[in-house]
Amino acid sequence: MRATALLLSLLPLGCGAFDCAEWTEPDPGPAPAPAPRPLDALPRIDLARDTLEGEWAVENGGLVVRRAPAALRLPGGSSYTLVLAADRPLFTRLTAGGRSVRVELTADRPRTLEWSPEAEPVLDGRPAPLHPGGPGVPVLWASAPGLVVRRLTLSGL
Repeated sequence: MRATALLLSLLPLGCGAFDCAEWTEPDPGPAPAPAPRPLDALPRIDLARDTLEGEWAVENGGLVVRRAPAALRLPGGSSYTLVLAADRPLFTRLTAGGRSVRVELTADRPRTLEWSPEAEPVLDGRPAPLHPGGPGVPVLWASAPGLVVRRLTLSGL
């Protein structure tokens, strides 16, 4: 402590050979964009435009397959979370970007499917088997009437 005080007392007043310009922090650049927030995508679906096959209807805030086989184009985005249910055993699958995941549904158990082009699909918190095939645009397929999409959120717009 005494040595530091002694050294400071020996320094000449003024700038001397040193630059007196005030030091500033370097500019970190623009702040990173915030992560996209999930968006409720069900209101973005236009059944007249997005139905590719079969018959879909809106009931109790969800989408229901009335006539199958059925296919529905999903709104644009890159990552999806779907909560799916059924009133009878059936199969559904989600296809996008040449990849496909198949989901088996039973009447007593809703399923949650998370889909992202950068990662393996996740079904009920576990990795889901991924298969090649399907169109480039995201499409939800149903093998029989009774599929209910209770919630559809998307991000990456």
